[in-house]
Amino acid sequence: MQNDTFFYKDTKRELDDIFCKAMEMKIFPGATVGISARDKEKRQLFLGNFGKMGTGKKYTLVSPGTIYDLASLTKPLVTTLSLLSLLSEQKISLDQGLGSCFDGVKKEKKEITIRHLLNHSSGLPDHRPYFKELVKIKEQERKRVLVQWILAEKAEPPGKMSIYSDLGFFILGEVIEKITGKPLNVFAKEKLYKHIESLDFKLGDEKKILCAATERCPWRKRVLQGEVHDQNTSAVGGVSGQAGLFGDVAGVLTFCEGILGQWKEREAPKEYDVGALKEALTRQKNSNNSTWGLGFDTPRDKDSSAGKYLSRLSAGHLGFTGTSFWIDPERDLIIVLLTNRIHPTSANNKIKEFRPLFHDTVVSSLGLI
Repeated sequence: MQNDTFFYKDTKRELDDIFCKAMEMKIFPGATVGISARDKEKRQLFLGNFGKMGTGKKYTLVSPGTIYDLASLTKPLVTTLSLLSLLSEQKISLDQGLGSCFDGVKKEKKEITIRHLLNHSSGLPDHRPYFKELVKIKEQERKRVLVQWILAEKAEPPGKMSIYSDLGFFILGEVIEKITGKPLNVFAKEKLYKHIESLDFKLGDEKKILCAATERCPWRKRVLQGEVHDQNTSAVGGVSGQAGLFGDVAGVLTFCEGILGQWKEREAPKEYDVGALKEALTRQKNSNNSTWGLGFDTPRDKDSSAGKYLSRLSAGHLGFTGTSFWIDPERDLIIVLLTNRIHPTSANNKIKEFRPLFHDTVVSSLGLI
């Protein structure tokens, strides 16, 4: 990808200013930014990098090729789109219940559908620290046992309320593996992003050194670099429906450009039906006033991390490690932000104030208000 410095000269100047201040405030040690906007009939691209890969002298400067733990960006970019692919092949239905996917599901859990799980309206809890017990179990048995534990959790009635649930997306990842007979990372690479080399799970040593550092993990007793931060995902081998994907800013931006092109019907997706994609990107009417589509989020009406300018039709997602993407079909705009705000500790939540400022700065500097 090449920067168009002329088109983005105001944006670059304003981003330099806010990122310099953000690093002074220790919101994150470094970041990369990707922007894709349409100028007449031509797409203009900007890649920016700021700061260092971690705190301390041993860490080098961030570059456009710096790899980040994408955390929950895994949910829309891998798990959701993999399910849409299976949907197009008629191997699943969005309204099939968990009883058709797993044996021994209790009556009240059988009513939970794939749609409920994608929409975070399954009633399942948000998170549980399963890793503490999982590590006591043989590695090859951990995913099977974790499915049993999640399905045994006390849950609210499905479809009645919105609870953002990592547990639900772990289940969705297992649905994909059960139907395809392949590990989630293998299926997704073959189906969705084989043309994007920088996106992958479970990195080798040659890529780990290109990764921004994340938390000094209290459980693993070390600073993580190129190793998935999410502890439950780590305990099951580094791949799950909720987390585990790594990538650089160009890789995420390229993936999002494909989604936007399909959304705007400039290109036809080969992997799934465009109608199903549009439904996933759209806030659902039955979601009890939540912002969720199917696997993708939409901006809140007030105090959104997407800022105040992106259209209400936009779709995107946040990652716990400090990552995000937003796609605005009205403005034909994509904004990707990759940071390691959890380095050296995930107790740092200052990015909450930075995210809307960042998105507003991009939109206003491009004259797209």
